[in-house]
Amino acid sequence: MSGGGQVRSFSTLGTNLFAGVDGNGIFRSSDMGASWNNVSNNLTDYYFYSIIAYGTNLFVASETGVFCTCDSGASWKNVGLNNFIVTSLAISGSNLLAGTFGGGIWEREITQLVSSGVSLNQISDSCLSQNFPNPFSKSTTIPFNLLDRAFVSMKMYDITGREVATLANETLDAGSYTRTFNGEGMPNGTYLCRFEAGAIREEKTLLLLR
Repeated sequence: MSGGGQVRSFSTLGTNLFAGVDGNGIFRSSDMGASWNNVSNNLTDYYFYSIIAYGTNLFVASETGVFCTCDSGASWKNVGLNNFIVTSLAISGSNLLAGTFGGGIWEREITQLVSSGVSLNQISDSCLSQNFPNPFSKSTTIPFNLLDRAFVSMKMYDITGREVATLANETLDAGSYTRTFNGEGMPNGTYLCRFEAGAIREEKTLLLLR
């Protein structure tokens, strides 16, 4: 493989090897790794976090959704989650499962994905994800996902239960979101993020350390 970059994902399909190389795309080897060809073709992203094969189909997870090839990389088809960073893929029976950053888990029967043009369905509920980084020294990002349109309240509390920040207090459409908590000027210690969206109530613990 040329151009350098980290090999983040790898899979086999028949006698072919496939590797996802950060910043360079998908590469295929038909001679057990002696030589590699870039088969990214019409892909719109060049960062791939997972590659998985099923039958004659190869699926890749990227920063702009899930893509599939049925001809060993000669052409690619987008099968959904364009607005999500997809971090992992798995096969369960005849279904493809996709894990997203802050957007829950999605699934669809594989033959439907490759033949009928349908997209992946969400199977997880609205949820609050753990902040990153954690612990943090100045500011931290808190992802959350909405399955449906809902009024969202996200508030921060210190260890005494005192409210120190409001990060969301609005109606939002279904989708994936993030909010930033700025701890500059606040004392070290444990903070609580309280998330409410419709009937969903969740809390996460954050640790501020300098």
